[in-house]
Amino acid sequence: MLDVDLVRCALLLERAVPGITLKSLFPDNDDAAVAHAVTVMKRLHAVPVSNLTSFACVQDWLKALDKAHPALSRTHISKARELAQYLVATQNRPVLLHGDLHHENILSSSHDGWLAIDPKGVVGESAYEVGAFVRGPFPELLQ
Repeated sequence: MLDVDLVRCALLLERAVPGITLKSLFPDNDDAAVAHAVTVMKRLHAVPVSNLTSFACVQDWLKALDKAHPALSRTHISKARELAQYLVATQNRPVLLHGDLHHENILSSSHDGWLAIDPKGVVGESAYEVGAFVRGPFPELLQ
């Protein structure tokens, strides 16, 4: 992010050139993809934010588990709720997360290495970020 206008709710983001996604490294060079993703995560989570209360929290997103999910068994939903409560109660220091940091939301940039795009902006433990990344190339993972 290069600049922000809170009045207009607008962000000025860097244009990533050449803008190749991290998915281009998967599966042939997945070790490098993981290393680049970790670097991006560390850079994102190191940014100090003065007021985390103005962002949604992972806990808010997990409230979706309280709704009916007819396609899932009650046992699975119950276990998911139990795990969500445990993870929220035991989380480390919250940081501002990207919220959807997967292989296609990390682009190469000749200016600054690898950059994150399309942030959701949610507060939670930094380890939360890994979940979306691990699921990233899902169809390819099944192969």
